Amino acid sequence: MHLKTYLRLLFPFVFAIFSLTALSGCHKSAGRNTVIKDINKIVYVSGTFDSTKAPNDRRAVYWKDGQQFTLPIKLNTTDYRLAGDVWAMTAIGKDIYIGGTNYDHAGYWKNGIFNSLNVGNGLTVRDMVNDGTNVYTTMNTGNGYLCYKNTQLLGKGGPSIAVDGGNVYVLALVNMMPFLQVNNVITTAVSSELAIAETIAVSNGDVYIAGEGYNGTGARLVVKLLKNNKLIYSATDNSGVFSMAISGKDIYMVGSVTQGYPSVALWKNGVQTIIEPNANARAITIDGNDVYLAGAKNATDGTYQACYWKNGVIKILNTHNSVAKGVVIINK
Repeated sequence: MHLKTYLRLLFPFVFAIFSLTALSGCHKSAGRNTVIKDINKIVYVSGTFDSTKAPNDRRAVYWKDGQQFTLPIKLNTTDYRLAGDVWAMTAIGKDIYIGGTNYDHAGYWKNGIFNSLNVGNGLTVRDMVNDGTNVYTTMNTGNGYLCYKNTQLLGKGGPSIAVDGGNVYVLALVNMMPFLQVNNVITTAVSSELAIAETIAVSNGDVYIAGEGYNGTGARLVVKLLKNNKLIYSATDNSGVFSMAISGKDIYMVGSVTQGYPSVALWKNGVQTIIEPNANARAITIDGNDVYLAGAKNATDGTYQACYWKNGVIKILNTHNSVAKGVVIINK
């Protein structure tokens, strides 16, 4: 089994802030950029963009209501190619946590201050969640995964993590095969319905794992969803899932559907909606009745442009090569 999840992060179409001063004080839109107004909300989006100042000058950034800020990095070299990258995002109250890499350090920025969790080559933060008080981070060290609670090492990690009822659930890998890990103990092998397990979410003790599995003919991979290791949904189109969210009794998944070209797709309780053609989305947040997605749109000039969608309406964040990888909503 190959880990297509990680290849997809190399957007486009490979089945895909100066300081944080503003924080710390230091259905188809056809590509049209619409003004999105959230009167009582602040929309934070994290991601990366390729600066035009130098070749391969990639910067870790975030956007606050569309205004871009660069995350502070260690300026110990003039080579920015690996200077900073962003992979995950969460929020507790008005505190914003952005997980990523800062040269050879992996950790997270909290309101613009970087907290290093590990040091070494090849480190990548893969997922972040919170329980309302604590932040849980999982990272790939290149030699396996580790899981942290705030800045404390908990144990082994995996590509995706969830917390529920005081328990920490990890979608772990054992000999490259997916298993469910609860409180640092491997418990169950993930059903073979999934050829690739991508993301986990837990609600009231029910464990949901989404990924891809082969359709009846075995000709292509399609999105599949497990509940407590039993298949409850299988898509029909050639598709892949990036992220999942639960709101009340509703289960949301976001990913891509390929019908000649990749399109952003949203699944709510198994009902598929195409959100945007020639685009990629890898993060989802539910705020009340509003659904926010973050990703990138492939422009007509060949660039990919960071953006987010609110209820299917697109907002372009940067017109240079850029990708949005996380989104959180804060009350004003």
